[in-house]
Amino acid sequence: MTSNKGFWTIEEGAVCPVYLALLPPNIAEPKGAYLWKDKKVVDWAHGPSPGPY
Repeated sequence: MTSNKGFWTIEEGAVCPVYLALLPPNIAEPKGAYLWKDKKVVDWAHGPSPGPY
């Protein structure tokens, strides 16, 4: 989609989705939260911006 000119490599872009997919069932957090690329929870509506890519 980006002709290999994206911000992240495939491996870097897969970190959060794989992390979330491998979490055990019935956990309290980060359920419903927005995670940034380093797996930190970000308050999308009221918090500070997570920073540049």
